Amino acid sequence: MIISLISLLPLWGLSRFNYLVFHTIIEMLAVVVGATLSIFALSIPKGHRPYFLDNLAITYLNVIVIDFLHTLAFKGMGVFPSFSANHPTQFWILGRSLETIGLVSIASKKINPKIFLVAFSVVSFLGIYLIFRGGFPDCFIEGKGLTLFKIAVEYIIIFLLIPLAIFVHRSKDPDISSYKSPLILAIIFTILAEVSFTLYTDVYGFFNMLGHLFRFISYLVILVGIINISITEPLKTLYRKLDLEVKKYQEFAVRDPLTRVYNKAFFEEKAKYTIYNLLKDGVPVTIAMADIDNFKNINDTYSHLVGDRVLRRVGETLRNSLRSGDIVIRYGGDEFLIFLVDCDSELSSRIIERIKSSVSKLSDEFGFPVSLSIGTVEATKSHPERLENLIEIADKRMYEEKEKLKSEK
Repeated sequence: MIISLISLLPLWGLSRFNYLVFHTIIEMLAVVVGATLSIFALSIPKGHRPYFLDNLAITYLNVIVIDFLHTLAFKGMGVFPSFSANHPTQFWILGRSLETIGLVSIASKKINPKIFLVAFSVVSFLGIYLIFRGGFPDCFIEGKGLTLFKIAVEYIIIFLLIPLAIFVHRSKDPDISSYKSPLILAIIFTILAEVSFTLYTDVYGFFNMLGHLFRFISYLVILVGIINISITEPLKTLYRKLDLEVKKYQEFAVRDPLTRVYNKAFFEEKAKYTIYNLLKDGVPVTIAMADIDNFKNINDTYSHLVGDRVLRRVGETLRNSLRSGDIVIRYGGDEFLIFLVDCDSELSSRIIERIKSSVSKLSDEFGFPVSLSIGTVEATKSHPERLENLIEIADKRMYEEKEKLKSEK
């Protein structure tokens, strides 16, 4: 980016000396970059190409045609003798509008590239046709400056691009994540270009020059981003799907497939040492052992399929009832081991009661009683017992609660 900005300084100096030469050079550079961007994007193998690059390639292939016509029609070029300063401005607003549509298409996976190609090309042709036939709205009037239509369209473009930048920034989509930085930079520079083009009154003026520079940089950052990610970081492009599969199977390796809470392997390989370190650092942890009451009877009476549904819903309820830093593990058939991190006795009691209350509400869903018995023990740095002993204590207290429940009945 720094190199690009420095390299543009001579062009800025050229604009002060001969604006027409500056404009022709910057536009031709933009056309070359836009064409390269499109060709390079389409050269990425179809199975590995992010969904939005097809539409971006289509967008810039159409837009550079309009940019080329904008260059030929610019005041002083003499290619179209009957044209005024209004015509290149019309080409400009047509190009920026189509570019914005192409950028906004990033937000949707449902757009079919073939349909997009046909529709986009038809709209581009109609726009060009209307400009040559005099049917396109005026955008610039000599001696007066920009028309209200042109300024309004520029602001509409800006207000479309701002939420798009926010969308890209927040997106978790792996296709977008790899290209997040160049896309956001391109959108920012496009917005800066549009702001500049709402301010000029002379087609040879400073803001007109600044807008052209910003627009060129917006093209350039997408091209550099695609090249960088596709060549110097090939795993992000060529092996993106494989990477997702690996992460998915890694997730399966530590999650119980039925309840979607952590499994016992995760406890042995990761959670146990995490709890040790927390206790070593003086963070209090409440250990709880939970067991579904009369689960065997549920299986025998209503079938194992219903029993699995109960387990699934209890696991979901536990995940939703705990805080983000807490850990829940399926420890056995219908037993769940829970670690309440940085939790004193008062807070842990409230959380345990919340869990029991949430699980008991499942009774209405299933039409028979669903409840948990939970035994707890507090672990601190000064606790002499090993973690396994503490779990045994929580387990014993859980069975004591079960016996107490039976005696009450």
